Amino acid sequence: ITGENVIAPIEIAEKSIFVPDRAIEGEIIVFGGKNGKTRFLKPDEVALIIQQLGINTIYTFSLETFTCLGSLKGIYDPLDKEIFYKPNKKTVMNRKAIRAAEPREDGGLNIDVSPYYDEPISISHHEKKAFTNWYRKSTRSVGKFIMVPS
Repeated sequence: ITGENVIAPIEIAEKSIFVPDRAIEGEIIVFGGKNGKTRFLKPDEVALIIQQLGINTIYTFSLETFTCLGSLKGIYDPLDKEIFYKPNKKTVMNRKAIRAAEPREDGGLNIDVSPYYDEPISISHHEKKAFTNWYRKSTRSVGKFIMVPS
């Protein structure tokens, strides 16, 4: 199958399925959740996406966890860049998931995204300015995060 309306195949039990037009409009196909089924997830439901060992784990605002195969870049590219930020090769975060930022000794930041994910998201000192600019630019509709003193 080829054409504009096809995204990379996703392997499921030796069968390939293709994400249809609606995913191109912003929905993400995911697996798991409470019922263990495949479904489409709207971007505004996504708090955080973490890639580990080639598997993307999606953490939602409703505290559900899903998996999504494929590249993190492929998931991130169609998302609204005012809402989502990709601070490194393994993470995409929704600005509404950000609770606090803590400066590190190396000049970077640790971003608190609890309760969606227990570990802080690391922003390198190289990425700090871009992250801060993105966050300030997109704070129109959601409050500001709290900068925790070091």
